[in-house]
Amino acid sequence: MTAAGYLIATPAALYVLTTMFAGGGSSTLKGRLLFSVAVAVIIYVIYVYAFGLTLPSGMLFE
Repeated sequence: MTAAGYLIATPAALYVLTTMFAGGGSSTLKGRLLFSVAVAVIIYVIYVYAFGLTLPSGMLFE
């Protein structure tokens, strides 16, 4: 997923992981998507604005 960059790769990976670990639980598609995007945005904001670092943009956005 190096071609996609952080803002696409992280929510996709988080969605796959939450789906795998849900194990038939009561989590919905909407809930997993919302969680994945929210966590990725929170991590992005912390790294970029609090730490002053840049995250990989990927080859698609160069």
